[in-house]
Amino acid sequence: MQKVLLKNGIIMDGTGEKSYVGDVLIENGRIKRVSSTPIQAECPSIDCSGKAIAPGFIDAHSHHDKYTYYLDDMMMNEPFIRQGITTFVAGNCGSSPAGMMKNSPYKKDILVTWPEYMGEGISPWETYEEYFDFLRQKGMRTNMAMCAAHGFALASV
Repeated sequence: MQKVLLKNGIIMDGTGEKSYVGDVLIENGRIKRVSSTPIQAECPSIDCSGKAIAPGFIDAHSHHDKYTYYLDDMMMNEPFIRQGITTFVAGNCGSSPAGMMKNSPYKKDILVTWPEYMGEGISPWETYEEYFDFLRQKGMRTNMAMCAAHGFALASV
């Protein structure tokens, strides 16, 4: 069991209540306890004095689905993670790397605008499920919710 104690941070819990100074105990990657009084625990601790402790933020309009398939995606993820963004809503503006049917007459035109696929040696996915299966096998550093990209849905007809 891995534990870490965040001590003396400014806790902003996302409920709308006023922030307060306190401790957060994390066990196995999950918040176990939050308290305005000191938490006693036998584990490594991090002094968060003067720093905010908050839940992960959501980027509600992103094109991050365009980068999640990169084999080495840290360059694209790190700036967001450092800002506290842990979840992306993707598939916006009618485009997505997922959902292009192999027999689409528009596929060639669409691929011209997505050269990253070829640079990574990865072929586009015919269905969202194929794309999601790829991401599950590869692993992701962040969470992602997908909109159905209407531009590619039309190109698949």
